[in-house]
Amino acid sequence: MKLLKKDLKHGRLVVAVQNLDDLWHLSQVIEPGDLVSSRTTRKVKVTEKEKDKKTVFLELAAEAVEFKDQALRVNGKTTEEKEDIPKGAYHTISLEIGSTAGIAKDSWPKYQLKCIDMAARKQSRTLILVLDREEAVFALLKSKGYEILSQIKGKVAKKGVDSVTANFYRDLTTKLSDYFKRFRTDSIVVASPAFWKEDFMKELIDESLKKRIVLATCSSVSRNAIEELLKRPELAAVLKQQRAAEESRYVEQLMVEIGKDGLAAYGKKEIGNAVAAGNVKVLLITDVFIYRNRKDAEELMKMAEGVKAEVVIINSENEAGGKLDSLGGVAALTRYKAY
Repeated sequence: MKLLKKDLKHGRLVVAVQNLDDLWHLSQVIEPGDLVSSRTTRKVKVTEKEKDKKTVFLELAAEAVEFKDQALRVNGKTTEEKEDIPKGAYHTISLEIGSTAGIAKDSWPKYQLKCIDMAARKQSRTLILVLDREEAVFALLKSKGYEILSQIKGKVAKKGVDSVTANFYRDLTTKLSDYFKRFRTDSIVVASPAFWKEDFMKELIDESLKKRIVLATCSSVSRNAIEELLKRPELAAVLKQQRAAEESRYVEQLMVEIGKDGLAAYGKKEIGNAVAAGNVKVLLITDVFIYRNRKDAEELMKMAEGVKAEVVIINSENEAGGKLDSLGGVAALTRYKAY
C-alpha cells in the first residue's frame, strides 16, 4: 500500500492499493460512518435500448464493507450531488489493485493507523517462478509491485520435440532454493502455460520447498506473466496463507503459555485487569470480537497501546481465529505471571 496523503487534523488519508493484502488491511479499518471516496463506474442510459459505462468520482458515507472476489466493496449513500447522481443515493465503490481511495473519519484509532502503516511498510515475501520448456523468469513480490530477479533460458533437447534437458529444470530447482534462502520467503508461486509446472515439480526433490509452493496458470513466460499472476486467485490464496501463518504463530504461542499456566491471560474480564495493570506484552483480538464489542474492543486496544503492548488483530475465519474465539475472542501474552 502506498500512503499518498495523511491529514489527521481533518481525519483524512489517501491510499493507493498495490496488492490484495492491501485490500484486506483496508477491510479492517473502513467501518460504517466513514467517508470513502474513489473513482467508480456506473451505467448511463444512452438510448432507450443502450447503456454505457461512465467513470465518476464519488464520496460515500459507508454503511457496509465486503472483501470478496479480489475486490473491496463499500456500499453507502453519496454525500454530494454529482451530475446525474443525487445526494443521498445508494452506490457501491469497488476498490481493486490499482485503485486510489480517500478515507475520512471523525478520529482514527491508533490500531487502525498502525494497520495502515504496517501495510505501507510491509514487504511481501512471495517468490514467483514462471516457466515453460526452455525459459524461466524469477520475481520477488513486494509491497510496491515486484522485482524481476533473473531470466533464464534453457536448451530444448531436440528441435521440434516438446521436452527439456533435465539440467534445465535441475538448474531451476537450485536457483529456486537459493532465492528461497536468500530472501527468506514464506510462499512460492510456480506458474506456467500448459503442463510445464507439473513437469518441473517432478524434478523438485526438496519437500520443504514443495510444501510452500502454490501452482498457477499463466499465458506466457514474460514480465507480462507476472502482471497476469497478480490478478490470479492463486496469489490471493498465497497472501491469505501468509497472514494465517503469522496469526497462527501468535495463537500457538498463547496456547503453549496457557498449557503450562504461564505468561498468558484470556477472557474479557481477565484481559481488562491485565491491561489496567500494564501486564500485557501482546494483545490478541479477533475481528469478530471487535465487530460484536466495538466500544469495549477499542477501549482495550487503546489501553494496550498506552502500556506499549503490541496489538494483533486475528481473522476469525482462520483456524487460529477460531481457537481464539473459543477463548472469548480476546487474549494476551503477558509480561509476568499474575497470581
